[in-house]
Amino acid sequence: DLTTGWLPYARDDLGSTVASLYPRHRAHKGATQLLLRIAWLGALQDCASLAQDAAFDASEDSTTRILAGRVVLVAGDEKARREYAEFVLADRSRLPKVMLCDALDLFPSLIGVNDLLAVVESMHDGDDDSGHGFEWEGPRLVDRLDSASDLERLLCGLLTQMGGDLGEYAHHPATKREEVYFPSVMTAALRLLMVSPQETAPEAAIDAVLRIANQIGR
Repeated sequence: DLTTGWLPYARDDLGSTVASLYPRHRAHKGATQLLLRIAWLGALQDCASLAQDAAFDASEDSTTRILAGRVVLVAGDEKARREYAEFVLADRSRLPKVMLCDALDLFPSLIGVNDLLAVVESMHDGDDDSGHGFEWEGPRLVDRLDSASDLERLLCGLLTQMGGDLGEYAHHPATKREEVYFPSVMTAALRLLMVSPQETAPEAAIDAVLRIANQIGR
């Protein structure tokens, strides 16, 4: 959750000051990141444009881009946030994984179910299967969905990304990806059952519950 406002000196009236200082200190990484951090924690709207430029700049270091992206998310207008969502989706394979996790805060208004699945998959590519926060953030995102079709699509997508055939998972310890995905999968399965007719139980929800129960009972 990128909620801000707890930094007492990062007030809206500092926006113009931070925005004016930023280009003058661009050569100093520490100063640049401090100004971006103040803009993020204070949700300074005057800094959204310069932060968008920094977030989109592939020549910037990861920390600067992450902080800049957070400024856009909390201080950017609807147009800036939409452009940021499009940027993250298009460049997800090349962005710092933390930027991907932060951008999920745009779900489901600007990032849809299929987009969410694509971003989460990118967060787990290569040898890094840590999820970069999805283990904790995922259930909160799932709670934003009320449609049975959206919940089933998300649940099926997460189960597919975890891999394995029905029944196979009972014979192996949980993988790192399963450990990261399980909280979101269980949340999606329970919500799907809640919004489905009483006389029906979607196959994806049953598979998810059995898969997690088998692993917990090992």
